[in-house]
Parts: sequence; structure tokens; C-alpha cells
Amino acid sequence: MLIVDAVLETFDAADFVQWPVAEMPARRLLALSGRLSPREVGSALATLADHHSDASDRDGTVAGRKPIRPQGRP
Repeated sequence: MLIVDAVLETFDAADFVQWPVAEMPARRLLALSGRLSPREVGSALATLADHHSDASDRDGTVAGRKPIRPQGRP
């Protein structure tokens, strides 16, 4: 039997301040289920908000988080 889980690839949300988030490393796959803790739900919502933010608003920041810098750039 094949079981498929919906997952989100998380980011390092240590600097996110809009609501409580779980401490988890960046690029971790978070399986979405009814067993998530409240902080894991916060991390999932923060990830979705970051991923689906309007491209015209992208100036390197996400609401409630410090500026994002691409790897290898100052």
C-alpha cells in the first residue's frame, strides 16, 4: 500500500516574530497532519506565508522576519 503525506519544506524561522513557531532547521520536511503541535502549525503557516508572498513585495524581507540574503551574497 502506498501512503502519501503532504509536506512543507521549512525555513529557519528563528527570527520570525509574528506568532510562535517551532525551532527546526531549515530545509526540513514537515509532514502536515492533525498531530502537529501549535508551534509546528505556526511554522507551517509562516512557511506558506513566505512562499506565497506577492513577488512585487519581495525586497528581501518577510513580515516579522529579518531580511533574507541569498547564499553567497553579503
